[in-house]
Parts: sequence; structure tokens; C-alpha cells
Amino acid sequence: MNIMVGFDGSNEAKDALKLAQKHAKSFGGKIKVAKSVTRKHPLDHSAIQAAEGTLAREIRNQLNGDKTSYETRLVVSSPCISCRGIDQSQEE
Repeated sequence: MNIMVGFDGSNEAKDALKLAQKHAKSFGGKIKVAKSVTRKHPLDHSAIQAAEGTLAREIRNQLNGDKTSYETRLVVSSPCISCRGIDQSQEE
């Protein structure tokens, strides 16, 4: 059983991770954690590697060293160039 958790560092995401941890323990599942970030041009590989490391450490800390099986993925998207006419300042 795989349990997917979207993680942005919010309290809600942390609660979802804790719940996923309980379910993974109960059912022998694996947690798959994904975080989405928008890249800036040009692509900075060292910044992405650093963000991946930060995510992995944060998840490990949230799981408190538990032996629950998990993996992390950083999903890097391009800035929305074709979003003309959309006020992105209101999307936070």
C-alpha cells in the first residue's frame, strides 16, 4: 500500500503526514511525500539538490526517526508563462 502526502510545511501537511505514518504502520504501507516548487529561470541544479535535501531532512524529522518506509519527491514546475490575464498575486 502506498500513501501519497502532498507536503508544503504547513500544520495541515504535518498532520496529514502523521496520519499517513499511522496508516503505514497499521497496514505495512509506504509513504510517498511530494512537494511542488516553481523554478526560476535558468534552472539551478544546485538549488534543486539543496531543496531535495531539505525536504528529506524535514520529513525524517517529522517522522521522529520512525522506521516507517517513505520516499520524498520534489516536483519542479516551470513558471506560468501562458497565464496572461490572471492575477497571480491573489493565488496565495
